[in-house]
Amino acid sequence: MKRVFAIAAAAALPFLAGAVTERYLQRRDDLLHPGLGSLVDIGDGRALHARVMGEQHLGGPTVIFENGMSTPLETWDWVQTAVAEFAATVSYDRAGLGWSPAGPSPRTAERTTEDLSRLLHALGVPGPYVLVGHSYGGLLVRHFADRHRHRVAGLVLVDSAHPDQFSRSTRQRQSLRMMVSSTGEHARWSRFGFPRLNAERLIRPVVTPLQEPAASTAFARMRSSHNWRGAEAETTAWLSSVNDEVRSTSVGPNCALAVITAGAMAEKDPVHGQLQAELACLAPRGRHEVVDGAGHIELVTNFDHAQAVAKVIEDVVREAREERT
Repeated sequence: MKRVFAIAAAAALPFLAGAVTERYLQRRDDLLHPGLGSLVDIGDGRALHARVMGEQHLGGPTVIFENGMSTPLETWDWVQTAVAEFAATVSYDRAGLGWSPAGPSPRTAERTTEDLSRLLHALGVPGPYVLVGHSYGGLLVRHFADRHRHRVAGLVLVDSAHPDQFSRSTRQRQSLRMMVSSTGEHARWSRFGFPRLNAERLIRPVVTPLQEPAASTAFARMRSSHNWRGAEAETTAWLSSVNDEVRSTSVGPNCALAVITAGAMAEKDPVHGQLQAELACLAPRGRHEVVDGAGHIELVTNFDHAQAVAKVIEDVVREAREERT
């Protein structure tokens, strides 16, 4: 019996050591790389991490950024800095990601967009809004725009997810299986620090194009156990409810719309380009821009591509302002 106990204890030792080390390293990251925003009380005992820039631009519309899957607000740094030159802006971490504490499950589009509405109320940002959604965030801004039509003056979908992409694109369906498996494994083992062993290979290249301190801050948050668990919760919700919640949404008749597509993605997967073109048809005056050579995440993290995105946002903001006069 003692021998069995000794074997079990020896087997558990690496996990215990890993858990202790992970907690120490996460606390160190928290001290060395604080978020670029601040925690904002949204009224139900929870807070969301938000960054406000460009407040000097009065009269709106305010540009609201919605991150891609598993990425913190710092990934918008190049784009938000450029847009803040001509408009008030808000970026934030959804519940369970970045610096934002976890929220109730499941992470449906309804729950997530209600969180955003409460955040904007807490910040005293009344609208109108131009919503900018990257990747998975594109689904969420569509849902918000459908629920709050009177508050939304424009939409910019940045290489946005499409509710039917996994049923229509073989390439994306194959990528989905790998993503679900990888996210689940990393979330499961992140408490013991094991995903940190892959962080340099998986995460560092994603954030390296950003300027400091956004790059190091995003890297610290994305390799945390907290962020991996939040990403798993969102992946589960995406496949079980969010696509269905968004599929029937529509864009208001006076809402300006622009779709920006990563050229490298459309080149590898022509179906992706077709789906992006469909998104531009959500509004009568929707426009479709392709950024040649841009990858999916590089569309926002690469400086040159980010400036192209900021220019399209500026055009939509201008259109929204003209609509109000």
